Amino acid sequence: MSQHRIVTWNVNGLRARAAALATVWDTLRPTVLCLQETKCSEAQVPDAVRALPDAAAFWNPGPPGYSGTGILLRESAFSGDPPRLSVAPFDVDGRATVLELGPRTLINLYMPSGGKGYRQKLDFYDALIDWADAQLEAGRELWVCGDMNVAHTDRDIHPSHRVQADIGVRPSERDRVDELIALGLPDLYRRAFPDMTDHYTWWPYWRGLREKNHGWRIDYHFATAGFGDVTALRVHTAPTGSDHAPLIAGVAW
Repeated sequence: MSQHRIVTWNVNGLRARAAALATVWDTLRPTVLCLQETKCSEAQVPDAVRALPDAAAFWNPGPPGYSGTGILLRESAFSGDPPRLSVAPFDVDGRATVLELGPRTLINLYMPSGGKGYRQKLDFYDALIDWADAQLEAGRELWVCGDMNVAHTDRDIHPSHRVQADIGVRPSERDRVDELIALGLPDLYRRAFPDMTDHYTWWPYWRGLREKNHGWRIDYHFATAGFGDVTALRVHTAPTGSDHAPLIAGVAW
């Protein structure tokens, strides 16, 4: 077994976050870095990102200035069968990128917020659940991570934001997360910290809410037991400029 680190981070604009990304790559030393909301075409990826040492990148851009995902791999961490990277078959707007490592599959997600089309959000969740179920039926070990745009329970959102009619906390969204977990994909952070109520990954930019820690936990790692031995989970709280914090998982396989 080798020790690895999988990090998911909504950068909220890759071009604005190039320096912070270089710091994350150097200090956190992820084996797999899953990025969301890149908001740029492949041609617009900053030179500083292209020059990251020991990094191989796969980009799945969305419409201009919107959405988009990407995966960075630490090349020296892989030997044998090369990793395979692709766009998920149900992808819309560059929201779902897939990494295959031998018997393991990882999917990096930027789920729709639902603000401009709530039905689209639920449909995308349903497509993810169907795809994940098919992966498991095929015998794949599965890791699902990214910005899921749902606070799964009231423990995952500051009390001042718990308005049940708001998008991000509606029962129909939370039910989809329940369905994903029921496939055998536990929420790894919640499993590690079952009683935690104030560890968030997203804070609105306004009114100093990040400084007050009035946030939401909407970034997740879910995984099958056979993917690997999860050794550590934590939120990287150092400022990065994004409204999201990187979420780090240590795993051995």
